[in-house]
Amino acid sequence: MFTASSVQLNPRCNVQCLKCGNVAPPSRLVKCQRCDGATECIYDEPLRLRPYDTIWRFADVLPVVPHERFAVPRTEVRRVADPSLEGFSVFGKIEGTLPSLSTKYRQCAMATSAMIGVGIDEIVMTSSGNSGSSFMYWADVCEGALKVHTFAAHLHAHRLLFNGRHSSIHIAKTDLVETEAVAKQFAVDNGIHYEGGFFNPFRREGLKTSYMEGMEQLDWNVDVVIQGISSGMGILAADSAFRQLQAGGLIAKPPRVVCVQQDTCQPMIEADSRGLDAFPLSLIVREPDGIAQAILRGNPVNSYPYVRGIVKTTGGRFCSVTQQQIADAYAMLRQLAIPGCHAAATTLAAARRLASEGWLKPTDRCLLMLTGGLLPGVDIDADPVG
Repeated sequence: MFTASSVQLNPRCNVQCLKCGNVAPPSRLVKCQRCDGATECIYDEPLRLRPYDTIWRFADVLPVVPHERFAVPRTEVRRVADPSLEGFSVFGKIEGTLPSLSTKYRQCAMATSAMIGVGIDEIVMTSSGNSGSSFMYWADVCEGALKVHTFAAHLHAHRLLFNGRHSSIHIAKTDLVETEAVAKQFAVDNGIHYEGGFFNPFRREGLKTSYMEGMEQLDWNVDVVIQGISSGMGILAADSAFRQLQAGGLIAKPPRVVCVQQDTCQPMIEADSRGLDAFPLSLIVREPDGIAQAILRGNPVNSYPYVRGIVKTTGGRFCSVTQQQIADAYAMLRQLAIPGCHAAATTLAAARRLASEGWLKPTDRCLLMLTGGLLPGVDIDADPVG
């Protein structure tokens, strides 16, 4: 039987603000008490790889002590043999094979365990699909030690899976960002913890392990990482992963980070193209639409500055892809028997575009983060990390 008392926090873990540098112990707070900035988990010692073939390989830099119930399995990295990329070294990290069909499985494994560890037993959260599904999945795995109230916009309601005995689903007739406001008000009205989404550092601790795994599977030799983004949560996770791998002496420098959005909903690309460090409200995309449903976030006002900073620091870029380019890339993934949703297919579409423009070189080793899969026989996108 699982009990909350069986989860122990890593005693070497603290939480540091990405804006002002304030350091505090892990707690229920998702933002910095001093400046309201985003925080990340930091550790007293550098990463040393553990002899596990699960998420616990990176236990030295995870916020909870290894627990067999949260042993997320390793996923495959495979060369993407796309004829249009012949001569290029492009590999895919295939996350859609995880039990909840996306990388959000590992995200929620770590977020669930860490939140239990800091004394949280019930949460309200917002999802476009697999974040909610994965939290609900883990609520059952933890036998109700964490209860979950999932809010989704009506556009994404069909993508919620794994609703269990310790969860409830709430559908709002709004877009994703406005649904988040409804969820937060529900949390206030009912005295329940709002788990924080992009700002929850424990989510990112789970997500970062996909990048660490992918880098190791490619012998620590990756020049470019391409990621489809919504809020850009996965980009912060990637940045943390690369810095910790560098501190541990496993890589010499971070790879260049490419953030991809579709042409019908590309608010970060629009802001970056104007050279803006902060996101203006005038660029919010209202009621966005597009083939890659999981990344239809029209308002990234809170996350954009962090994401743009990482792109600039690593020498990466933002990349727009069209609906047709996504559809073509999606068809190629299916032809290659690689499970990937339309949001995942944006990464292959971006690699094709960047190769044709000469930005991606044949000498570059490129890792595509194929973060979402498909239900067997059903054409439903799973969430990306971003």
